[in-house]
Amino acid sequence: MSAKVKLSVLIDEIENDFDEYQSFVNLETGEVVMVSDWSLSKAEDEEPPEDMDSLDEELRIAYDIVDSVDKYISLPDRFEINEYQMMEDFCFSLEDQKQKDILLRAINGKGAFRRFKDRAFELGVIEDWYEYKRSCYRKIAIDFCKDHGLEYVE
Repeated sequence: MSAKVKLSVLIDEIENDFDEYQSFVNLETGEVVMVSDWSLSKAEDEEPPEDMDSLDEELRIAYDIVDSVDKYISLPDRFEINEYQMMEDFCFSLEDQKQKDILLRAINGKGAFRRFKDRAFELGVIEDWYEYKRSCYRKIAIDFCKDHGLEYVE
């Protein structure tokens, strides 16, 4: 049985996906870790040094990920999550037709994310958007846990 994953940490890590970094859940500890692509490449390409204590923590984790494949699960990244769909679904969730129409127009074309946030702020629904988006990420995190047989704690 795997350790329990803290749901809030999992949500934050999925939501804050950074270029050139990957995030994983350690199945033994439930810890969520972020490792640079550089560290992972180094761990894949080079033998670990005899004195692992001489490495920084990130590189030690990268070697552990490479050497213990069944111990870690990669978190979904931004390419697996459709935030545009979240924005569109949020628009359709609004009861005020004028707000809905303004936001639906805002998400068309280049610059949709910035325009959407600007219009949501102007319409006074930006906090509603953040709450909606957070609930979507929460669902993604819970589904991730269920799909991988992970227990989570609030």
